[in-house]
Amino acid sequence: GFFMLAARLAWFTQKKGYSTWAERVWNWSTSVNLVNDTLWTVADSVREGTGGPNGCSLPDNTRWTYNYGVFASGAAYMYAYVSPVPSSPRPFPKKFHILVGTG
Repeated sequence: GFFMLAARLAWFTQKKGYSTWAERVWNWSTSVNLVNDTLWTVADSVREGTGGPNGCSLPDNTRWTYNYGVFASGAAYMYAYVSPVPSSPRPFPKKFHILVGTG
């Protein structure tokens, strides 16, 4: 939920601080395999393992539509945030395009 909240606030307020948090959450989520950016799966949770920050790397691969919805919604808000007009100087990361099916 924090990814979606930060992304939504970035879109609504147009303040970079919120988008920075959304990117941080995304990067953490992919680093601990909560979001698998190869298979584009979203795990329910992660538990202690050998890799990732603080040892979190073993995903619970139970798939719930809520988890996919939160990340898809956050990705859509990030898309809207960085693409308000075609000439927007802020690049939109490919990972978000892939998650929302536009890339």
